[in-house]
Amino acid sequence: MDRILSHKHTLRFAGFLILAGICNLIGRTSNSLFNTVMFCANFIIYLGLILYWTQHVIKRILPTRTRTYITASSLFMILYILQKVVRYRLVVDSVAAYRFMGYFYFLPIVAMPTLLLVTAIDLRYGNSKKSNIVERVILAVSAAVAALALTNDIHHLVYVPTVDLSVFDMGNNTYTWGIGFYAIYGWIILSLVVGAVLLFNAVSQNGKKAIVLLICSVAIWMLLSLVHALVFERFELPRPFYKPEIDCFGCMLIFECCIRSRLIPFNENYQGFFEHLKMPILITERDLEIVHQTGVPIHVSK
Repeated sequence: MDRILSHKHTLRFAGFLILAGICNLIGRTSNSLFNTVMFCANFIIYLGLILYWTQHVIKRILPTRTRTYITASSLFMILYILQKVVRYRLVVDSVAAYRFMGYFYFLPIVAMPTLLLVTAIDLRYGNSKKSNIVERVILAVSAAVAALALTNDIHHLVYVPTVDLSVFDMGNNTYTWGIGFYAIYGWIILSLVVGAVLLFNAVSQNGKKAIVLLICSVAIWMLLSLVHALVFERFELPRPFYKPEIDCFGCMLIFECCIRSRLIPFNENYQGFFEHLKMPILITERDLEIVHQTGVPIHVSK
């Protein structure tokens, strides 16, 4: 029953995600009212899906540091989607506000890979004193890297304006990339690579099916990102999904893969959970009828 419900939730989730992409595609007409309605529907669906998934994560996962990291990641997913709405719909008439939203864009794209990395460390090494220190250092470095972008108007290390700051809206031919830009993307790539390696190392203990599932999740995220950058952006084609959506739901897919492969224990499919335990455990009803038992049998009579 749990698996049937899980498949239903997955199909419903995928259906709404496709619907959001359709709204994005058809919202490019000469009718501004229709375009606005489609844009709002697109945003509401994304927001609803992230909140829906977050609610289920909180409900399914035990109250651990891993759950805290995943919940925080979902918050940055919302900010990632929201910054696009604010930047391209609400502050288009203010150069300073439009520019700051461009800087704010770096906050979620730095935070999400970092939270994926510290989640992988927590899953791989557990709640040890050493891993706690490493996770705190990584979070501190991530905050410093994000602050580098948010304070660009002070030091110009990320974007170096070639025009006066009062008219600098981050348009084409108005800036060059500074050393801070490469430092930020270097940190993002490092977090993703190390996080992926640790996740594969941790999930390998759960069997080949879990490894294949994680490989497929990472491959889907990478493939969609490449197609978006090399096809849709390069040739300026209408697209169902933009980079924020691809990043958010790609990251979500990886987290969900870790949950369903039981790398992250959750409150569903108890039978499958007990069958994979390597300890002799038996749970019965009051009349001693067996409810759950592990893969290691206990040879006793009723």
